[in-house]
Amino acid sequence: MGKNDFNRGSVLIATTLMLMTSAANSGTLSGQVVGITDGDTLTLLVDRQQYKIRIAGIDAPERHQAWGDKSKANISRLAFNQTAAANCPK
Repeated sequence: MGKNDFNRGSVLIATTLMLMTSAANSGTLSGQVVGITDGDTLTLLVDRQQYKIRIAGIDAPERHQAWGDKSKANISRLAFNQTAAANCPK
């Protein structure tokens, strides 16, 4: 993967982090990505509370499916330890 692909991936992550979550409140959560479950699910740490976030509009393979490990590795490389904002509809 070249530098342009990485930059494109970073922009993609930044723009697709309009996320859905099961958080009880509506609004925007902003915090640090502290965990990656699979290619379309991550954990966001906000004020010492963790939220499991599912990225809207992304249907990545699950860990046990073909390409699941690669999908998780790619989102991890792009998002882990990064600051992210999640739009949380009620």
